[in-house]
Amino acid sequence: MDDKTLLTAIREIVRDELRALRLAGGHIKNVERDAADAELLRAIVATERRDSDFTAAEAVEHALLPEPEFEPLRAAIIAAVGSLDARRLGKCLRRIENAGRSISGLAVHRLRADRNGAVWKIVEA
Repeated sequence: MDDKTLLTAIREIVRDELRALRLAGGHIKNVERDAADAELLRAIVATERRDSDFTAAEAVEHALLPEPEFEPLRAAIIAAVGSLDARRLGKCLRRIENAGRSISGLAVHRLRADRNGAVWKIVEA
């Protein structure tokens, strides 16, 4: 095979791969979102204690603390929702709960709502 034929074949392969990636774009975004959601749930469990209920505002308050043990929570919230915003975190938790599935063996349950917002619990699925 000469160089020109090889180059043409490589271009066709790359073109086909790019087309497939564009078509699967939604799937790639879902995989990235699922990874961010999984990291978020693991960070909340590590920080908030598995047996405790919490609000999104409480989780954000903990993420804002300067102690190094809260850095994973801070990073996970930012990765999942884009900022340390309690309302956006609450909507993210609601989206995870409404999906009705576990992520990395964890599930989100809304226990009740009070004047501070929804009260959440993360449980093993």
